Amino acid sequence: MKHADLSLRQLNTFVAVAKAGSFAAASEQLFLSPSVLSRTVASIERTVGTALFDRTARRVELTATGRELLTIAERVMATHQHGMRDLAQFMEGFRGTVTVATLPSVAAILIPPAASVFRKLNPDVSLRVLDGPAGDVVGHMTAGDADMAVTWDNHFPRQQFRVRPLVKDRFVAILPKGHPRANQAAVTWTELAADPFITLQSDTSARALTDRTYAQLGTAGPVLVEARNISTVGGLVGAGMGVAAMTAMVGSLVTFADVVTVPLVEPEVERILSVVEPIGAVVSPATAKFVDVLLALRDAKVELPRWIEWLSATD
Repeated sequence: MKHADLSLRQLNTFVAVAKAGSFAAASEQLFLSPSVLSRTVASIERTVGTALFDRTARRVELTATGRELLTIAERVMATHQHGMRDLAQFMEGFRGTVTVATLPSVAAILIPPAASVFRKLNPDVSLRVLDGPAGDVVGHMTAGDADMAVTWDNHFPRQQFRVRPLVKDRFVAILPKGHPRANQAAVTWTELAADPFITLQSDTSARALTDRTYAQLGTAGPVLVEARNISTVGGLVGAGMGVAAMTAMVGSLVTFADVVTVPLVEPEVERILSVVEPIGAVVSPATAKFVDVLLALRDAKVELPRWIEWLSATD
């Protein structure tokens, strides 16, 4: 035999005859006439190149080749059935991988409670988080590397992406403990500009909004250190090297440092974080379920760190 090519239908017919030990019984099981079943088995034997059954008046017995083919056929059919079950579960959202592009602060604050709920409901779905600055998130979405994003939505054209606001993240001042303004109820942006700035790099949403605010005010403090990691900013502020302007969500990641968080005013600046999905792309059922979990947390008003608020479905 040289690379016999048998279809799943043929393998199923062969297995039915082999298991039943009778053409008559197999024909009833398969809802085929005895003549059609006989022709199908004869076609299988021609393809294989040898007899698969020893036929007697009352029963059919497998030949040595037939026994070998039965082992192979059952393995192939089991693999096929398992694959079809996996596909059905994927189509129902119970299997697969959801890839989320998001900002580091969102990955630390918003994604964990959603992931916990999602995991309990969908234990066989994997979650992949691509966390990075706002520019990287846009890149992941436009390249198709991520199924969805939770991010600052400023760079997403509405004709290409569906954007659903999720939370409002207010800007705060990060001050070293003992700073003269640490006990104030609020600090103005102009007051904050009197001190050296410790800031994130320019490709982050927090930095972009900070620069925009100071450009509108026509003033800004000198940038002492520009860092990529928020923990570096927190450590330097805690060491008394300067001050920082961050969103409350970003600021919640520097609680390890010796710092104080105070609301920024005049003006009050907020970062809107949204769920972003591509328009026109086929969204996997698992991704849709993860979005539903995020929106359910929003609707339930699950507690968030101070100065961060869920937005309503109508916002």
